[in-house]
Amino acid sequence: TFAISSEEDGERFIGEAIGVADQSGIFRMVSQTGLVCDGTYSMANPAKGTGVVECPDGRSGRFEISSTRLTAFARGRLGGKTFEGGAIDSRLAGAFLESAEP
Repeated sequence: TFAISSEEDGERFIGEAIGVADQSGIFRMVSQTGLVCDGTYSMANPAKGTGVVECPDGRSGRFEISSTRLTAFARGRLGGKTFEGGAIDSRLAGAFLESAEP
């Protein structure tokens, strides 16, 4: 499990990728306004994979994910706009989500 911070046109997201089995997993991004976007990913090998994400406001997209033992990075498109981010301390993610507007 790792947290991802990304930004799209000033819209900040905190995300999480959680491996479940067979080199696949679930992906979730939450914006500072509370928008929750969910997806899935699969790893082609232990270091690289691809996934899809969908939001209830109709935006969707694909992303690539890469990781090492110490770092993680995701980059993709959501609603036609680029998002990217890297692993951050999970305590920072919690603080970000607590400061999200209702």
